[in-house]
This record gives sequence, C-alpha cells and structure tokens, in this order.
Amino acid sequence: MLITVVGLYTSRIVLKALGVDDYGIYGVIGGVVGMASFLNTAMAGATSRFITFELGSSNTDKLKKIFSTSLLIHIAIAIIVAILAETAGLWFVNNKMNFPADKMFAVNVLYQFSILSMMVSFTQVPYTAAIIAHERMSIYAYFEIINAILKLGIAYIILSINSERLIIYASLMLTVSIISAFMYRIYCIKHFVCTRFHFLIDKKLMREMLAYSGYDLYGNMCDIARTQSIPLLLNMFFGVVANAAASITGTVITAVSGFSMAIFQAFKPQIVKQYAAKDITAMKKTMQHALAFMILTFSTVAIPLFIFTKEIIHLWLGEVPLYSVEFLRLMLIGLIFTLIINVYNTAIHATGHIKQLSLITGSIYMLSPIVGYTILKNGFSNINTVYIVNIAVLIAGSAFSYRQHRFNISHSIHK
Repeated sequence: MLITVVGLYTSRIVLKALGVDDYGIYGVIGGVVGMASFLNTAMAGATSRFITFELGSSNTDKLKKIFSTSLLIHIAIAIIVAILAETAGLWFVNNKMNFPADKMFAVNVLYQFSILSMMVSFTQVPYTAAIIAHERMSIYAYFEIINAILKLGIAYIILSINSERLIIYASLMLTVSIISAFMYRIYCIKHFVCTRFHFLIDKKLMREMLAYSGYDLYGNMCDIARTQSIPLLLNMFFGVVANAAASITGTVITAVSGFSMAIFQAFKPQIVKQYAAKDITAMKKTMQHALAFMILTFSTVAIPLFIFTKEIIHLWLGEVPLYSVEFLRLMLIGLIFTLIINVYNTAIHATGHIKQLSLITGSIYMLSPIVGYTILKNGFSNINTVYIVNIAVLIAGSAFSYRQHRFNISHSIHK
C-alpha cells in the first residue's frame, strides 16, 4: 500500500518536472528496451521455479549449483540483449520512431542509460528469486519501499533542475537500480549460503534450465511483444502525446497490479513447493486462496478507479491528459484477466510441462500487435484500438491457461 501511494505521488512530480512530451519519451524508450527482455523473462521464470522447487525438495547441494548456474546464464543474457539493443534497437529508435528533432540527443542518451539499467536488472533476477523462494517477504517489502522512496527523492531533485531534466532523470534512475541491486546482493550473500557465487558450469543442469526456459521463451517473447507494442503503435500512429497518456496509464496499472501481485508473491512459493512435495490437494487450495485474495484486493482499488477515473486522475495530477481516461479503463479490464493468467500459469510452471502453454498462448498474444497494426494501417484511426485488441487477446489467453492447468493437474494426479 505504501509503495502504491508513494509511486503514484512520484509519478505526479515526475510528470510536472519533465512535461508531457518528455514523460512520453521516457515511457516509450523504456518500451523499446523492454522488447528485448523476453530472453531474461523466460530465464527468470526458470530460475524462480528451480530455486523454489529445490527448496521444497530440501536439496541444498543442487540449490547451490542452480543459483551459480542461473547467475552465469543471466549475465550471458544481459550481454546478448545489450548487443541487440545497441544494433537493431538503436537503428529502430533513430529511424522508425516519431520524436521531435530537438529531442534526439536526449533520446539517445536516455536509451543508453536504459540499456545499462536493464543489464543491472537482468543480473538481479537470481537474488530476488532467492529472497521470494525463502519467503522473506518482509525483507522484500523493505527493499521495495526504500526503492520507492529513492525514486520520490529523484522526482524532487528533477523538479529543482532547470535544464536537461530527461537526461539527469534517466541517470539517477540508473543509480537507484544499482543501489537496489547491491542491497539485494548483500542481504542474500549474508543470509543464504546458496547465493554465494562459485564459478562452476554444471552442463547437465544448464541444459535442463535452458530447455525449460527455451519452452518458455516463445511465450514470453510474444507476451513482451503484446505489452510493449502498445506504446510503439501509439507512437507510430498518434505521437508522443498518446505515449504520455499511455505512460500515465501504465504507472497506475503497475500500482494497481502491484497491489494484487504483492499478495500473490506470498502464495507463489507455496504453490511450487506443494507441487514439489506432491501435495496436489494443498496446492489447489492455495491457488483458490491466492485468486480470491487477488481479485478482492484488485476490486477494492479498481472499481472506484473505473467509476471515477477522470476525477481521480485530476486529483492525482492536477490535470487530465488527453486519452488517459479511456486508456486506463480499458487497461483495468485487461488486468482482471492478467491476474487470472498469473495464478494458473504458476501452477503450470510448477509441473514443468509448459511447452503447449508457451506455444499456444504465445501465438494468441502475438495476435495483439499484428491485428492492432493491421487495423491502424488500414485507416481505422480509433486510438483505443490497441487496447481493445489487447483485452480480447487476454480473454483468450486466460481461457487457455485455465484449460491447460486442469489438464496438467489431472495428468499429475493420474501419475
């Protein structure tokens, strides 16, 4: 709750400091860099699952190998993604995106800072996974609160600066990422023996983890394309003003979903551990509780926000940016199905049988940018198009996740 309130207030200060155009630029550049993060997202899922699973199996020796192996893989992924971002990504930013000419220097500097921040976050994944797998939720909460307060401090610093605010803001956000990474690393190394890195390459384990993440890779790539294509399509067809509205909407959605996902973080390790212990009945009950609490917390915030969208945005920002009311309402509808998907997908990942899930849901998600682009390219100029298509895709994805979960659990019980 504290992080949500601080995060929303921080966004208000940042919007005031940067202005609508620069705020939109910051959001869309983050989207471009985020397009390359599907590699890390797939591996992050594998890391979290393997660490949590071995904790449930009480296999300490293998846990040490998993952590060191996953960290090496994440470092390799960070380097690969940085190369992609500095080649294809940089070309796309400078040749295909729609930015004011006088902002191109700031855009390119911001892009470089975003790449560095992304690399830090990639290598952070195994440490965060270790804290959550050990269910140290209070530590996780403290670190995230510190992170939110530091970002609020940055917002006030930017407000007091008269020039190059976008560049300075990006550099300070990178600094916060580095500080956060050090906090997690120091705590993990001090409290968890398994997180003390040893340069070892367990080829069998590496193949096992890469095979698991490889199945997940396609699905995550398509999901990243689904989410990050929204600001890109808005930029290509409607400009940075639409990006500013999308960034504001994204900030609110992150806060609302974070409120519900914080609840889910407490349930997630239990779901995987209960499956590892072959206690399917307990796992199903945990899933039911998780879904009930998530929907309850989501509804508590989302229903008033949906009804009084314009009034709340005005109270929050002092003004209501163009398109922001429609965008936010549509994203709230889509978020309901995202929360449902997260619960069922966690159970599916616990079983390790994710090939079909990845291939089918990934293909469904990929329809979002393809259909959205096709509609807009053919002259249908309704700015809400990309969000409406996104909702349809999420409904289909949640239906398939539920079906696949039922099949996997039934198969596990039979075995």
